[in-house]
Amino acid sequence: MTKIINFFKLQSYNLNNSANTSIRLNPKQSKMKNRIPFVLVAIIFFTSFFGLKHCQAQAKTAMLGVNGLTCSACSRTVEMSLRKLLFIKDVDMNLENTEGKLIFPEGADVDFSKIAKAVTDAGFSVRYLSVFYDFKNVTINNGFCLPNNKYNLQFVSISNQTLDGEKEINFLGQEFLPKSEFNKIKQSLVNTCSDKNQKVYYVTLK
Repeated sequence: MTKIINFFKLQSYNLNNSANTSIRLNPKQSKMKNRIPFVLVAIIFFTSFFGLKHCQAQAKTAMLGVNGLTCSACSRTVEMSLRKLLFIKDVDMNLENTEGKLIFPEGADVDFSKIAKAVTDAGFSVRYLSVFYDFKNVTINNGFCLPNNKYNLQFVSISNQTLDGEKEINFLGQEFLPKSEFNKIKQSLVNTCSDKNQKVYYVTLK
């Protein structure tokens, strides 16, 4: 990362020097022109860097099971709590199955912990979270960590395979399962990702 940043700084410096050797400008014009190369480089860097991570796997939709939904008012309360999250485009609750379908905007940075918190803040608990990802030819194995911008997906209890196209994955963390189910698997959820400062979501294939 440091080498990449230094490279772009050098490119910005070279562009500035090139601009200074050209036609003379008044101080205001010169100051404005000197800013342009750095801004352009910064835009290219950030769109390339973050876009690289997004291209491997993008969350499209999710199915969210909710415990305790016994009436339409309960369902509506959960729905309104979820709609407050900026990365959720739409929510379609199903009271009969006590679950909801979540739709995410294209390229959204989804925070799954905030989804679980929205449910608990409404007075209910998450029974399951199943997310449909669009994968771009990603080869995985048991324990594989897939960086995805602000978090890592660590795959658990899966065989070696390549994911391409839409796949459904289940989230296995404490915030996404009933306590009794989580206790059965918690010993197997060990963070093996290299970046220990990054949020890790334990997942498995549906």
